[in-house]
Amino acid sequence: SVEFTPNDGSAVRTIWGDAIIVATGSKSARYPPTDFSLPGVYDSDTIWNLNRIPKRMLVQGAGIISVEYALIFRKMGAQVTVIDAFPAFLPMLDVSLQDAV
Repeated sequence: SVEFTPNDGSAVRTIWGDAIIVATGSKSARYPPTDFSLPGVYDSDTIWNLNRIPKRMLVQGAGIISVEYALIFRKMGAQVTVIDAFPAFLPMLDVSLQDAV
């Protein structure tokens, strides 16, 4: 079980289940030298401003958010290339999960 206080300040609540997923959200990081003011350069907050699915796209970063968007756009038909400065994709995950991706 998990006990929590809703954001509206109402009474403490408890939920039960065999498995409970707590998704806290995240914020994308903007690494230099990427210039997000250039046309065609998006982050996870602005990518949904596209009015069409691109034929090809480059995703910079191999963390959870980057890989998630790469998979979404690949599923929608874009040819996606993921690049990262670090050697492992999804470095926060177990190696067996990294290999699966």
